[in-house]
Amino acid sequence: MTQTLAADGSAPATLAQSTSRPRNPVRCEVWILLSGLLALTFKLAIAWNTLGTNDVLTFYRFGESLKTHGLEWTYTNSISFNHPPLTAYFLQAIYTLSHQPLFQDNGITFPFLLRLPAIVADFISLLVLLRLTADFPKLRLPTWALFLFALSPTYVMVSGFHGNTDPVMVMFLLLASLFCLRGKSVWCGLFLALSCQIKIIPLLLLPIFFFFGLAAICLGLPCFVGRTAIEISRALSQERFVLREFLGALGNYLLSSPHGLVAVWTGQLL
Repeated sequence: MTQTLAADGSAPATLAQSTSRPRNPVRCEVWILLSGLLALTFKLAIAWNTLGTNDVLTFYRFGESLKTHGLEWTYTNSISFNHPPLTAYFLQAIYTLSHQPLFQDNGITFPFLLRLPAIVADFISLLVLLRLTADFPKLRLPTWALFLFALSPTYVMVSGFHGNTDPVMVMFLLLASLFCLRGKSVWCGLFLALSCQIKIIPLLLLPIFFFFGLAAICLGLPCFVGRTAIEISRALSQERFVLREFLGALGNYLLSSPHGLVAVWTGQLL
């Protein structure tokens, strides 16, 4: 640090100080969350006031077929329906809800219900990325990248207007990755399976999750064995200590008490 005398020559003063201040991560997270909420509101407004693309009409026809004929008939007779069962049940459910008087009276339509899960999934994906950044510093994402993800025009169009299930699949994949890194294999498998129930593409990522878990097991096995050996040796040493104390107390009793000697000779000790 460079120092010099003050103007009156009485005390040293700092000439060069760093003008850059470290960023407050909490404040950055707040701004990122506010950006995500702003994008969520904008997407909801678009979904409420528009019908979307022709994919919305296609999904509506799928929902009508599923409601009328069922899942098996739709798989057999509609070659264009190539979605997993969970997506099929979702389409059937929102088709049924959109025809309820309560929803019709309040203007809640099938196009809005179709895009609502994707809009919410975008915000949840942002929360998962923030959690990954906080829990695993090596995977920390730049702040500008999180802002870009929160306000991405592509996500605004895909989730708010287009009418697609891809954002829900991405959300489940991010949740599976988070729990995989935390070592929660059951939750990881659950969310990975749910992502495959939205679209079949996540099956291509199954080897990554498998070998990551396998590597964690192989690395953790020596630690587990070593810890187990330490605990067993500690337990055995405690047992030897207790046995030694017991035998010492018994010997003192037999040698110092006449009743103890009589008990030994008469076989009434135990």
